Amino acid sequence: WNSLATTKIPASTKTVMIKCHNQNTRYPNGIKVQVFDADGNLVSDTDKFWQCSTSASSGFKPATVTNQHSNWKSKLSSGAVIWTTSKSHATAYCKVNIAVNGGYGSFGSWSACSAKCGGGKQQRIRKCDNPAPSQGGKPCLGAALESRSCNTAPCPPYTLKVMCDDYTTIYLDGVAKKGVAGTGYWNSLATTKIPAATKEVTIKCVNQNTRWPNGIKAQILNAAGKVISETGKSWQCSTSAKSGFKPASITSVHSNWKSKAGSGAVIWTSSSKHHTAYCKIDLS
Repeated sequence: WNSLATTKIPASTKTVMIKCHNQNTRYPNGIKVQVFDADGNLVSDTDKFWQCSTSASSGFKPATVTNQHSNWKSKLSSGAVIWTTSKSHATAYCKVNIAVNGGYGSFGSWSACSAKCGGGKQQRIRKCDNPAPSQGGKPCLGAALESRSCNTAPCPPYTLKVMCDDYTTIYLDGVAKKGVAGTGYWNSLATTKIPAATKEVTIKCVNQNTRWPNGIKAQILNAAGKVISETGKSWQCSTSAKSGFKPASITSVHSNWKSKAGSGAVIWTSSSKHHTAYCKIDLS
């Protein structure tokens, strides 16, 4: 009765039960227990969360906890003692559910990259199931989701083709692109490479002869030759570079431009009062 029993139990243990047989029922049957984790942290000791019965299979009720057993004061710390029996009950069963703290399993596979080039993201997750928290145990510590960059190589540039009646200036995200051939004559096709990361393309077209309307035709192709955008109602135009943009006015194709800059429509932008037009498209 006065010996300290110490043993290892699996960390996955969910229930600990103590059977205590009292050979002398003149004295009550006392039980004192402590359970520690591998780091020495107290997981459970005898208290009101324990339940006791005279049967191993049924009849469990909250334990009767009273003062410290004077002879056990220096053993098992200062926890309480469960007093379980009367003179008619020589054997007691006391049990407690052990709190199981959650532990993460391994990470799963990485998801597909969100972009083929230019920098994307991948994610992978792990589950809190090794073990899953139970019996009031703590949830897993740390993040269940992990991210990383992928396909960081720059995307191949796009190709921009522009027809403008008469003089063209190309702006990429608000910055004019210099030295583009074909921008000084109404029937010349201006072709240039633009970064695939470009978010906005703006075409400034100056019409030197306002007896004729100001026409703009443009086409943007990716590295594989697929049309990303061409002049249509998704483009917006204004007589100012800063404000007043409205959906473009689209009419039939310019007969002289039919074989140039794709088969898209032509934006007609000016009247006799407006010889300069700005037309733009959002690529973001």
